[in-house]
Amino acid sequence: MKMKKLTIIICLTIISLSAFANGDPVMRYSAICRVANPEPLTISDISIVKEVVNIRHEGLYNCFDITYTLLNESENDYPSIDYGFPIDYEESEYGKWGFDDSYFTESIFERGWNPRFIKDVSFRVNGNALPFQDALESIRAAEYEMEYDTLASGKIDSICYDYIPEVKRRWYYTKFGISRGDMIELNVKYKVYASTDCPLFMNAVSSYWAKDIDFEEGSGARIVPFVRRFFLNGFAIYYDFKKAKHFGDGHIKNLIVNIDLSNLLSPVVYKENEWEWKYKASHLSYEEWGIPADSVKPIHLHVKHTARNSLKERQRIVDGLAIPVDEFTLRAVNPNKIQIELEKPRFVSEVALNLDTVRIKNIKMLLQFANGRQQTMVYELKSDFEFEKGYGMEPFSNPVILPVVDSYTDRYRQKGKPINSLMDFDSDFFRVKSIILLFPDISKADRQMPYENIRLLDSRWN
Repeated sequence: MKMKKLTIIICLTIISLSAFANGDPVMRYSAICRVANPEPLTISDISIVKEVVNIRHEGLYNCFDITYTLLNESENDYPSIDYGFPIDYEESEYGKWGFDDSYFTESIFERGWNPRFIKDVSFRVNGNALPFQDALESIRAAEYEMEYDTLASGKIDSICYDYIPEVKRRWYYTKFGISRGDMIELNVKYKVYASTDCPLFMNAVSSYWAKDIDFEEGSGARIVPFVRRFFLNGFAIYYDFKKAKHFGDGHIKNLIVNIDLSNLLSPVVYKENEWEWKYKASHLSYEEWGIPADSVKPIHLHVKHTARNSLKERQRIVDGLAIPVDEFTLRAVNPNKIQIELEKPRFVSEVALNLDTVRIKNIKMLLQFANGRQQTMVYELKSDFEFEKGYGMEPFSNPVILPVVDSYTDRYRQKGKPINSLMDFDSDFFRVKSIILLFPDISKADRQMPYENIRLLDSRWN
């Protein structure tokens, strides 16, 4: 039996910085060292008979299910092919590193890697699971979008818009084999966090406007709670087809793409650099035959949709973020005053409760922190139906979510010590000791409680 060994020992003094396409056979050195940008290896004996790409958006993630049909038409056996597959993702405001904000759109993104950006990765050959590992770090997969403008002097002024998340690429490595004359199916599945389209102050999560009357810089502005990521109405889809260029003659004999948006409300799709066109569709499909892999344009779509904000959906989100009830005690002093004592001071991002929104138009929250500081929040019922309709909100929907922490202004609250990590909110400066809720619209003599089912939330992505 003739065998072709793919273990190649090389000395690399310079590793190329160009980004190769998805799904490459790679040099053994790249796989062993889990490099961020591997050296590709062309295998002309193995061709891609078919590539099927299925994409679906579920919750906060884009779900990819890709199946390659590979054929070895040669007289050579390939018992061990080192294979690298890169996954593109957007950095968002929920990583573990410092904040980076833009004054152009008042948006904020946290830079850095978080394992939740990519999850549920699997590789299978003919249904059998393959072991895999990811690279030690990510690389940049796309440049910031630039806008060019001509100044009065005639010079070109370029502005880097930080509000557009940087697209990063992380490689995953596995190994498989294919004997002479065999045809196999290689399946790759993964989920990519894709809810980063969040200009600040645009997606309210409550029917109440909030004011922090103790913090002048934040007074009067819309609070930007951490929980907002569950109520966003837009995301982007990225996928690169150039993976096939290092198999066979670089052609994909049959390419099929299905993008299923049927579980979204009123989806509208925009293509990158073609913003004048918008497509109202719940399914997108594409099929091509005998196409060079490096000639297929990558998928780069932006999807807008109506956010699901029903009682059932809000309740599901709140239940998943709720702090255990044994960590705090509730006491109704009277119908218009609730006192909440935490067993141990801890971070609280929001308070959720069911309210009689017909009777309650204003709420005041008094916060006591572990370091002794106090903070007063005032919430006013908003009745702008057009605003709520535009963002897919049901007027006065329950459970009502009252933000405690503003992810934008609170990072500057400690003078001389700005927040650089979500974990910095675990300091005594932000650990809540007690909360008092006041309902000035309700009389002390009122016998009917206007609230129920009070929960404390920690909606950070930590």
